[in-house]
Amino acid sequence: LGAKYNRCASRIPEAEIYLLWADDMTVLTPGWDKQIEDAASLFSDGMGMVFFGKLPGVLQPGIAVTRGMVEAMGELCDPSYAYWWQDTRLVEIGRMTARIEDLGSSIEVKCLTELKGNSRGVRDIAFWGQFFDATRPQREAIAQTIIDKGDDSAWRKRELKRTIRGWRQVFLQSNSKCSNPESAKELEAYERRRNGESWR
Repeated sequence: LGAKYNRCASRIPEAEIYLLWADDMTVLTPGWDKQIEDAASLFSDGMGMVFFGKLPGVLQPGIAVTRGMVEAMGELCDPSYAYWWQDTRLVEIGRMTARIEDLGSSIEVKCLTELKGNSRGVRDIAFWGQFFDATRPQREAIAQTIIDKGDDSAWRKRELKRTIRGWRQVFLQSNSKCSNPESAKELEAYERRRNGESWR
């Protein structure tokens, strides 16, 4: 999925904002794109993300990423991750750099299908959860680069870098349901039940 997002972004390199969006969801709020554009313009150095929409059970329905942020990260998505971790990767980088404008429910979104979980064939969650944790230093390095490139004051940059270690613990805890073998096994079974699947 990450590789597909990257291919889409590479086809339109002149775009100012890239949107991670699922094809089974729609936006109900008129003028939503202008709201996102206005929020993105608050990043004076052009590097940031705009979060929008709220849905129960969904980490972050809408994520808009500025071109400057994509360039600083090196790519829109990391093609290495399976399942849900593309969104989680952007959330982590955005939080470590304090570059998120959250419009929340001011932009209303709706799932066009029953929100029962469309991550079909979910397997080896513990492996992928542990892999995601193991690759966190890469995201921390990306965050450092963004902080260095940004137009924040020297004091603000030092503070942002100082908090990265604290974020590491927060992220480890929030991902533990996937990285812990027991809870990961329960999550796999839950996803299969939601989708009416059995092991093949």
